[in-house]
Amino acid sequence: MRHTVRATLIAALLVIGARADAHAYADISFDGLNVSGQGSGTWFDVLYFGHPLASGTSFTASFPYAITLHADGLPASRTWDFCIPLTEVDCGPPATGHEQVAFDFGFEQTPEASPFTSYQFSGLPTSLMVDSAGTSTYRGTFSITESVAPFGTFQNLDYLVVWGATWIDSNNTLPAVPEPGAATLLLLALGVFAHMSRAQTGRRRARNSHAVAV
Repeated sequence: MRHTVRATLIAALLVIGARADAHAYADISFDGLNVSGQGSGTWFDVLYFGHPLASGTSFTASFPYAITLHADGLPASRTWDFCIPLTEVDCGPPATGHEQVAFDFGFEQTPEASPFTSYQFSGLPTSLMVDSAGTSTYRGTFSITESVAPFGTFQNLDYLVVWGATWIDSNNTLPAVPEPGAATLLLLALGVFAHMSRAQTGRRRARNSHAVAV
């Protein structure tokens, strides 16, 4: 029983701690890209796409994605900027003084790519944003079709750079009062713990009284 109470106390504290600075977050399931986050910051990742195809052939790959962006609309003060370090410059949304979450996604071929390999896209999840209190969820599938022209060949530098970036401006101050679920769990655990402490103290006094009487 004592272990159960201790575990309950720990669980309650973890719930409070986990939710304390989760006012704004981005939960992004995107094949190969690690750009999920919570709290103020910027997440950026790239992956590479390309297949050594024969002349006059093509290849299509499809990727499902699920994106959830959330902000509570609290004040947020950002004093930094982060621009994507690629040819296509994207510095994210300007600071507004309140919470916001933005996700952007794109493609870029290397400058040394040959003119024989080309890419077409469909279903692009670009420029998604929550700039006030609320939650937005996006689900879909995007496709990339790679084609090599007749009499052309795929070169080593013909691959495609796929990039994703997330910007989060968040209010990270601790809440004055725990959320109802966490508060209830904590109070319940403390109540049981106090009851057990009183019972243990009573048993100790009874043993001491019995020892004195003997």
